[in-house]
Amino acid sequence: MSIHCYYEQERFILGLNKQNQTLNFVTDTSMDTPLDSGAGDYLTITVQDKEGKQKYQMQANAEDSPSQLINALNGKAYENGDHITVQHKNSGKIGLYVKGTLQLDYGNSQNSEEFVIQNNQLLQYDPEAINVTVKEGETTVGEAVEPNELIESGQSNYTYTFVKEPNYYQYGEQTVQIKVTDDQGKTTVVETTLVIKHESELTISTKDTTDERLTIKIDSTTHQLQGITDPKNTAAFSATSEPEVLVMALYNQNNELRQMIALDGGVAPQDCMNELSKQTVEIGDYLTITSKEGVSQSLYREGTNVQTTNESTSTYQINAQWQFEPRKTPTPPDEGGNENSSATKIDADVLIEFSKDNTPVQPVDPNDPTIPVDPTDPINPIGGELMITYTSKLDFGTHKKGGTSWFAYGDRMQGNVPITPFVSIKDTRSTDRKGWSLTAQLETSFVNEKGQPLNGAELHFSHLYSGNGELNAPEVTEGDLVVDKAGVEIARATEKNGYGQHSIGLGKLQADNTTNGVELTIPKGIANDSGNYQATILYTLTADPTAAFKE
Repeated sequence: MSIHCYYEQERFILGLNKQNQTLNFVTDTSMDTPLDSGAGDYLTITVQDKEGKQKYQMQANAEDSPSQLINALNGKAYENGDHITVQHKNSGKIGLYVKGTLQLDYGNSQNSEEFVIQNNQLLQYDPEAINVTVKEGETTVGEAVEPNELIESGQSNYTYTFVKEPNYYQYGEQTVQIKVTDDQGKTTVVETTLVIKHESELTISTKDTTDERLTIKIDSTTHQLQGITDPKNTAAFSATSEPEVLVMALYNQNNELRQMIALDGGVAPQDCMNELSKQTVEIGDYLTITSKEGVSQSLYREGTNVQTTNESTSTYQINAQWQFEPRKTPTPPDEGGNENSSATKIDADVLIEFSKDNTPVQPVDPNDPTIPVDPTDPINPIGGELMITYTSKLDFGTHKKGGTSWFAYGDRMQGNVPITPFVSIKDTRSTDRKGWSLTAQLETSFVNEKGQPLNGAELHFSHLYSGNGELNAPEVTEGDLVVDKAGVEIARATEKNGYGQHSIGLGKLQADNTTNGVELTIPKGIANDSGNYQATILYTLTADPTAAFKE
């Protein structure tokens, strides 16, 4: 939207930077003159969160020039659900245009207009309209979700239905549409993304990954096998009616057969899966999958092709994490035809020993954990299997007094290369690990060299991330986090993720080499002395954070 003074003079443009989720508030520097010929209160733009709490505000007098005002909003982080109010406090001529069309003529007694940010769009706010904010969702193959699970915010009297039910049997990203209906019968449709993920599972396809016919997984709670098929695809497994085109056999660790099913070509997978489902398995059990030569089918393990047509048998053992891992096919028992079998066969032990990994390591790039980085500041010299390898210093630079908000500059690597500030972690403990928790705590408050405090100062973390969609990446805490004396969790891992080396990125770098993820704020009107202020953040990495709650 754009704001005009004297109708024809475009003085401000307000928009959204969707990639960084920040406000764009710009002006024409060639027209940097007072907004109006009068004096006093002229224009106020206020940004509030969805709860009505004020986040930012620009207050302009008629004698102010635009360049004096844009920093109050430009580059500020926004969230879906935020409201923006434009209020005119002078009888002079001013107009508010949205996409080039005059929407608010303050010269005709209108003095305010409200907007709402929904799904990264700036929309005029209508209190009677249906206003919802969506979020991305994820599930695993065969596990359905309710449409309301993909709604971040909305009224309690709204109902939600899928326009078209997602395909829960095809992994990957899907765009889903949700129909929203209020209690008066008004409707709207919103879109979001649903990710269908693989856990520890084997998927059998007759063509390719888009035609999955059968998925086998382990329930992590009951330790039972689950055979999942798409109920909408009831076609036979193969065009041929040959017998035993697919044979699955479950053995215990003593090579004793527990269950076997054989799938004929003319039979749908749904007709035979009950025989394998609900079998309780133990660590060391293994499953063999044998495909008949010449039958077009492929086997996928957690989304990766591991067997194609004309390969005979694949074998997967159940490890300590209740996951399928490749296993050498057991030797068939001697049927008695070889009287000297014991003389022609002998076992040999194969040994390997792993020592503890207590070596300090280089930190890794928060965007890609496979790439080491070389900071100019020292890394943690104290090694361990679970350790914080590096933390970035946070420098907000030098500024004149009177401001209310500043973003930290990026970290510098060798060669003066800028990078998002980050915290790097290593976890190479054994298979019985139960994850970890990373917290940030303001150990000492901001004080200058004279010991004087920085009154009203608050340190905020936001837009945290780790990696670029890797399945093993730790989870980060979303939203605006206040780092104070009490401390706040910024990232966590379970026994299923966070293993190896990872870094937690503190926001994204902007054009001026500051990050939108670390902000220092001081309320307007609070006095502080000049000087160099410094504080200390204590990062704490806690092993197995849920252990205290287990029986």
